[in-house]
Amino acid sequence: MKRINTQRLNVGQQVTIRTRDGQKLSGILVDKCDWSVGCPVVEANGIKYGIGYQAEILSVPGQKANNELLKK
Repeated sequence: MKRINTQRLNVGQQVTIRTRDGQKLSGILVDKCDWSVGCPVVEANGIKYGIGYQAEILSVPGQKANNELLKK
């Protein structure tokens, strides 16, 4: 599965993530590159997840073609 290019997302955009323990959650992209962890951060259920460490972005709800957001 290709990863979604977070640079093409907007802060405040809703995304669906999968945590390392397998949970699928809906959250909001709160930072594209957090200074303390150096990765995009998504907040879901009041918890902030570092993308690439604690979770991966699965999809962007409302996007007709997620292919445009995939890394090439």
